[in-house]
Amino acid sequence: MTKVKETPVTKHRAQGHTCVEVGPVAGDMAATANIDLVCIEMGKSAPAENLISRLLTGNDVKTVKLIRMVREGLPVSSFERVKKRMGGVHTDTLLPIIGMSPRTYSRRKETKQALTPTESDRLYRLAKIEFFAEAVFGDQITATDLAAKP
Repeated sequence: MTKVKETPVTKHRAQGHTCVEVGPVAGDMAATANIDLVCIEMGKSAPAENLISRLLTGNDVKTVKLIRMVREGLPVSSFERVKKRMGGVHTDTLLPIIGMSPRTYSRRKETKQALTPTESDRLYRLAKIEFFAEAVFGDQITATDLAAKP
């Protein structure tokens, strides 16, 4: 019987966690210091999910509740927070990404109507792409340039 070398990933998996290696040297155990672990304990939100939920809702919301909110439609203020997080990218650049016309956006903002579930899902995905792109590229400007391109 061969003994499995204990690495940060195998150690966490043995504790019942789901771990994913993220970084420029993912998979290279010789350079363990350069690997970031995204570790999800059962029943807890991943760190990125916490940040995304805070961005979209303004509060720390559990993943299950965030999914419910996306399915019911996020508030228009969620769009404003994502836009601000992306360095103030022009509204006309982001609206096509979530599938909304400028007129619809103006009307929803005036009446404080929620986004549709489809628009909410696209906004959630855009926020998620922004966070992961920032983690990969190391700076917000490069990440925003990538995420803002259709």
